[in-house]
Amino acid sequence: MYPTHLDCRFGGYDDEHGGIVLFGIPYYPTTMGAKPVLSSTDILRLFSKQAEEKSASFDIYYSEISCIDIGDIITTRFEDIEIDINTIVDKANNQKKKILMIGGEHTYTYFTVKKIRPSTLVVLDAHLDLKDTYMGSKLTHATFLRRVLEKNCVDKVIIIGARGYDESEWTYIAEDGRIDIIDKNGVFDNIESPIYISIDLDVYDTSIMKTVSSPEPDGLMAKDVFNILRILNKKGSVVGGDVMEFTPFTIDPTSYSLAVKTVFELLATLYY
Repeated sequence: MYPTHLDCRFGGYDDEHGGIVLFGIPYYPTTMGAKPVLSSTDILRLFSKQAEEKSASFDIYYSEISCIDIGDIITTRFEDIEIDINTIVDKANNQKKKILMIGGEHTYTYFTVKKIRPSTLVVLDAHLDLKDTYMGSKLTHATFLRRVLEKNCVDKVIIIGARGYDESEWTYIAEDGRIDIIDKNGVFDNIESPIYISIDLDVYDTSIMKTVSSPEPDGLMAKDVFNILRILNKKGSVVGGDVMEFTPFTIDPTSYSLAVKTVFELLATLYY
């Protein structure tokens, strides 16, 4: 799996005995919007070397985090990706480690959650991703959360930041009964451990995050997301997470830096 194209690790993390395993999946097979012209995971690793160390959410420096970046899953076939994710999660569980995935289209969250089976899945996303089909396919970045619920992979889903969806998705929420939609100031009452946190970078407002394939205006700001992570950290055991849909289709250092900061802050949430 390792090395990546750039032969570097996110944050320089190479502690084989660290408590967090980081890996990437830089592929977008079902995305219909903008596609990356650069490797998303390579850009995240490269820009992580320029980030300042102090956490925005916690009283730690990123260099204190014990983590190993094992590189990227090198395949575009969903079947192979699921096998590799299962292997990574099994090994992490055997070593009592947590996992953090970076990428890459949101579809892959279905595989991690299906394997880990947390009690609560918290999703920060501009979209609900609850469509039954998208462009004729059942498993895509726009349908993955519906598949998660159909397979009973979690007991509860909390979605934060959603503002782009269709009527069928809203109807599904009313019928299913396991989904809470809250805003950035919502009360996090219905959370049970273990918790998995999935961040789609299009949850951010388009003024600060431009390198995503499906942007939606009127999104969250960085301080909103980091505050949510701080709250979730106090609500129970966060056993895994991901930062997805980073799509470097153009050169935008500001968006790159925010994506990197988000990965670091989620790592801190897992570690702290």
